[in-house]
Amino acid sequence: MAKLHHIKIQHFRGIENFEQFFGDGIMCIIGRGDSGKSTILEAISFVFSQSWSLHLNDSDFYGCNTTIPII
Repeated sequence: MAKLHHIKIQHFRGIENFEQFFGDGIMCIIGRGDSGKSTILEAISFVFSQSWSLHLNDSDFYGCNTTIPII
């Protein structure tokens, strides 16, 4: 079973820069509406996706700026 120890997200949707280290146990993501919780979960699902072809749109880039890569 895969285990996530660390995640770093840059320039993905509404997240300019996010980094989190995970310990053992359960992690909860809590925040107000439209604060990026679902975006973090979507980024994690991309990492563990079985598909090699991810379909991204201009709106998936932070500020719709496609000149800065998503990391």
